[in-house]
Amino acid sequence: MKNIITRRYIIGTRRIVFTAWEPQRPQHSTVMHIDGKPYGRVGTLGLDLCTAKYPYGTRERIALLDQHRKIQHEKAYREIFDEYPDLEYENISKGMGYVELTEGVSHENKCQINKKQSFYR
Repeated sequence: MKNIITRRYIIGTRRIVFTAWEPQRPQHSTVMHIDGKPYGRVGTLGLDLCTAKYPYGTRERIALLDQHRKIQHEKAYREIFDEYPDLEYENISKGMGYVELTEGVSHENKCQINKKQSFYR
C-alpha cells in the first residue's frame, strides 16, 4: 500500500482539509479505512520510549516527543505539498500534520493544483 492524500470539505463551512495517510501501524493514534484498508494519519505515529530510561514528565522525554512530532508533521506537510504544490502559495493553516484552506480566500480563486484538478473541485 502506498501513502494517500485526502482532500475533504468540512460540512457547513468553506474549509478544505488536506491530510496525508500511510499504511497503518499499531502506533498510529488516528486511523481511517480507505477502500477497506486501514491507514494511519501521517504525523500521528507514536514513539515507543522506554520509561526506565525516559521517565514520564522528564524534560528529556518531553524534548524527544516534541522533536519526534515535529519530524512527523513536517513529513506530512511534505507529502501534501508534493501532491498539491500550489497549496504552499495559498492562505493556509497548518495544524499537527494536516493543512486547511478556506475556499475563496485564495490569491487566485481558480488556482490550479495541476492541469487536471483545482483546489476546489
